[in-house]
Amino acid sequence: MPSWYECTAILMSEAAAIQHCAIATYPEGQLLASKGDGRIHDDELMAFVHAFDNTCKERTGYGFILDDIHYKVIYTGRQCIAGRNNSGGFFATKTHSAVIIAVFEGSCPELGEVRNSVDKLADILIAAATQFAMNTWDDYLNDLMSEIKLCAMVSYPDGVLLASKGIGQFRDSELKAFVNTYDKTCEERTGHAFTFDDNQYEVIYTGKHCIVGRRDNGGFFATKTQTAVIIAVFEGSCSELGGVRNAVDNLAENLMGIGY
Repeated sequence: MPSWYECTAILMSEAAAIQHCAIATYPEGQLLASKGDGRIHDDELMAFVHAFDNTCKERTGYGFILDDIHYKVIYTGRQCIAGRNNSGGFFATKTHSAVIIAVFEGSCPELGEVRNSVDKLADILIAAATQFAMNTWDDYLNDLMSEIKLCAMVSYPDGVLLASKGIGQFRDSELKAFVNTYDKTCEERTGHAFTFDDNQYEVIYTGKHCIVGRRDNGGFFATKTQTAVIIAVFEGSCSELGGVRNAVDNLAENLMGIGY
């Protein structure tokens, strides 16, 4: 994966219209790297990044100040925001753990060029982070499968299987149903039953990010990171649950460290 500074250099070289670009952490809004003429101030950057926590509808009509220049939002999607003023505009997109902002001079044709460049860089970052996550997943779980019978990493909120390991199989319908419960409150999740690999588990505990389930001779522990849900199915009694929980929590911390 290129360094953050190299990423800004790639972006500036891809679109001649870009006057200034910056990459900030998401959701914190801390500057990672910037390049070009001008500077997006820390308070401007933080306010901009936090806008991605709002819905597209809520962002419509927003105004942002970047490098002391005011821009009005003209388009907003789930992962992107575009803004304009009389002499230029900006395009920004969000990856798992970063927001890329490119400020440009010119009109709508330049916006298209800038958008393509930003999207291309975002694809590079996502691919690199995904590969690193898969490597982390494999390396970490190789030593843990004696405790865990079957485990999976699933995208959130989509519920798409990213990786799995162990004896048995998670079905797509099971994973989607499980991941969707993270949109509910802890109280709403209590008393639910979930099926994994044709075995039904009763929820015995649920927290903001974790869910624990049991059946006669086993159970599961699951936790959610920013963009993924990790599920570990085990056999045995409650004494095994502690080790499984520690393993899943440690894996989650590693994945969150790279934006997952």
